[in-house]
Amino acid sequence: MKCEKCGTEYDGNECPVCNSGGVGESTETMDIKGESDETMEGEGESVKTEELKGEEKKSSDSSKKNLRMLGIAEGITALLLIVSLVMWMNLSSENNKIKREYSSITSDYNKLKNDYASVKDEYQQYKNKMQPYEELDEAEAEARKIEAQKVAEQKKAEEEKAAADAAAAKAAEEAKGYETGITYDQLARTPDDYKGKKVKFTGKVIQVIEGSGSVQIRLAVDDNYDTIILGEYSSDIVASRVLEDDHITIYGTSVGTISYQSTMGGNITIPGISIERIDQ
Repeated sequence: MKCEKCGTEYDGNECPVCNSGGVGESTETMDIKGESDETMEGEGESVKTEELKGEEKKSSDSSKKNLRMLGIAEGITALLLIVSLVMWMNLSSENNKIKREYSSITSDYNKLKNDYASVKDEYQQYKNKMQPYEELDEAEAEARKIEAQKVAEQKKAEEEKAAADAAAAKAAEEAKGYETGITYDQLARTPDDYKGKKVKFTGKVIQVIEGSGSVQIRLAVDDNYDTIILGEYSSDIVASRVLEDDHITIYGTSVGTISYQSTMGGNITIPGISIERIDQ
């Protein structure tokens, strides 16, 4: 093989002088180079295809990102609108509340204003009424004061006299004790006039009803069965029991009339006495 550079003949694939390949190698090299170029062209096209795919992917990712950002922006906008609406509704409600409170305060103020005007008018009327008294001279005012004191003293004296008379009447009645002279007929006809008055009666016991701690009797005044009195007393005011047909004298206080049912079924009303003492 002859070296293309130096022209030296050699065996093998490389010139021993200039270390370059021969003609055959060159051809092979050129073939290899051609194949290499074709391979590089194919690889270039493959690289371009990959680049296009990458760009398309980037474009797709960018579009998705843009859509996502747009969705977020729309969500934020909707949220802001909702918040704004809620705030507006709250402000509107608060505004209505303030209006109502203002209306109520205004109404109260007007009422107070009217009340003040009414009180002022009443005061003016009173002032006009009292004007003549305010203009009285000192002597006349003193005279009227003395007259008023006299009236008050006279009234007090009358009240004291009435109280003294009542006390004297009560004392006189107590002094008489049970000797009041009140009769059975008076108790039967006008019992309310003698309610609470002291009385004294003598007669025959025609019935005795003993209870727990108290006793009821029916007494025929002066042994007359047409003048019956119903009396009640505490069992501890006598030394011995009172029995039917006993003749006794009772002392007590009139309680008006008492009604009860007879054995024949009719109602009987007779004077009632709260007995305080019994002479057996």
